[in-house]
Amino acid sequence: MEDKVVVIAGGTRGIGASLVERYLRAGYQVITFSRKEAHVLALRQKFLNASNLYVEKVDATNSRASHLFIKEVLLPFKKIDCFYYNVGICRDRTMLKMTNEEWEEVLQTNLLASFNWIQQVFRQMVQQEGKKSIYVMTSLAGIEGTFGQVNYSASKAGLIGLAKSLALEGEKYGVQVNAISPAAITAMTAPMIEKAKKHAELTGTPFPEYWNIGTSDLLADTLYQLDQKIKETGKIFSINGKRVMMYEEPVRRAYRW
Repeated sequence: MEDKVVVIAGGTRGIGASLVERYLRAGYQVITFSRKEAHVLALRQKFLNASNLYVEKVDATNSRASHLFIKEVLLPFKKIDCFYYNVGICRDRTMLKMTNEEWEEVLQTNLLASFNWIQQVFRQMVQQEGKKSIYVMTSLAGIEGTFGQVNYSASKAGLIGLAKSLALEGEKYGVQVNAISPAAITAMTAPMIEKAKKHAELTGTPFPEYWNIGTSDLLADTLYQLDQKIKETGKIFSINGKRVMMYEEPVRRAYRW
C-alpha cells in the first residue's frame, strides 16, 4: 500500500484519529490536519516513528488554506486515492433559542467548508486512474432529524445531498462518493449517550438501541474494510462496530387525503 494516499479532514481526534491509525497500519501515506495546535502535536507524538504520516495545523473553514494544503499534498504524492470529510461541530439549542452565530458556525464548518476541500480533491481525482473514493461523514440527525439540532441536522443532511449529486458527476471518472453515518463512542457522542441513559432511567423507557455503539477504533477498521471492497456510489451507509447497513432510496407513494 506504499503508493496509496489518503487525506482525512479532521483526523486528530475521535473517529478521524482512529481512521488515521488504521490507514497507517495498512501502509498508506496518511495526510490529516486540525485547527488546534495541541491536537496536531499530540498526533505527531503518538506516531513519532511513522514516516508515512503528514499532519499540519489548518483551519478547515479557510478556503485559501484548503487550496494551499491540497497543493502541498500533491507536490510529493501526485495523487489522492481516498478522502474523508470528517470535520464537524455541534452547537445544540432549540430553534427559538438558537442564535445566528450558532446556526452559521455549524453550517460553515460542517457543510460550507466541505466544498473547498472536496472540489480540490475531486479536481485531482478525475485526472487519475484506478479506484478513487470520497466519503462525507453524515449523521442520523441528517437522515431523520434530532430535537434541538436544527443546525447540525441541516448541515449533515446537506452533506448527503452533496454526496449524491457529486456521485453522479463522478461516475464517468470512476470516482465513488458516499455518505457515512457512523456510530462510535467519542468525545462528541459520549455526552449524548450519557444524556440518553439518564433520560431512559428517569422516564422508565428503554435505552435507544442506536446508542448501543462500539469504539471508534472498531468503526475505523470496518470503514477501512468497506473502502477496500465498496462498489456502490451515491449511497448512505450506517456503520456501528462491525455492522454495516446501506439505506434504501426513498419511496414515493400517492398521499391519500
